[in-house]
Amino acid sequence: MLFTVPEKIRRKFHYSEDGGYLDEPYTEEEKRICDEFVESIKKAEDDTIIEE
Repeated sequence: MLFTVPEKIRRKFHYSEDGGYLDEPYTEEEKRICDEFVESIKKAEDDTIIEE
C-alpha cells in the first residue's frame, strides 16, 4: 500500500514498526498531523484482507 506523507511534515516524518515520529523541534500542529497520519496507516493495516 502506498501512502503520501502530508506536506507539512514531509521533511520531518519517519516511520518504523513502532510507529511514526518527527525530527525535533516540531509544532503542536505538526504533532497532530503526524498522529493523524499514523492512525490512518494503522487503520489501513487493520482493513487489509489477508488470504491464507
